[in-house]
Amino acid sequence: MKKFAPYFVLFLISILCYNTAKAQTYALNNGFTFNETVTTCSGTFFDSNPNGNYAPFESYIVTFRSGNIGKVMQMNFTQMAVGAGDTLFVYDGLGTNNAVLDTFTNAIFNGEFVITVSDTSNSGALTFKFTSNASIQALGWQATIKCAFKCQKIQGNIITT
Repeated sequence: MKKFAPYFVLFLISILCYNTAKAQTYALNNGFTFNETVTTCSGTFFDSNPNGNYAPFESYIVTFRSGNIGKVMQMNFTQMAVGAGDTLFVYDGLGTNNAVLDTFTNAIFNGEFVITVSDTSNSGALTFKFTSNASIQALGWQATIKCAFKCQKIQGNIITT
């Protein structure tokens, strides 16, 4: 029995590493509660139905913030399909009282585009508010969650003789 103990411990460690390495997914109605602040620097952010169209009459708010000092949230969108009359707002900070960074309605794109917290945000957070009506539902979005260092302000000086 003693000769199997190291193998058993190795097996348990491999299961732990596998479960830790799996990326966390955050769908609007699964993975957090309404108006929650999620602290993370990894995972994937989806609309309410990652496998099809989102539903009519949805209304969700979620905030993502970095757990790392000096880093800010960055969302790398790889898919965006929001129907006419439905809107995804992106706010620069901890809540919907902050400045709007972007608004998506009647929007369809494939490819990658990045939304990062602005240089003026002190919280380093991004808040998303999504509402849908009854007319047109679409595939929604998919974004990779990352954290990045805030852009440094560069001031150039020209020295001439």
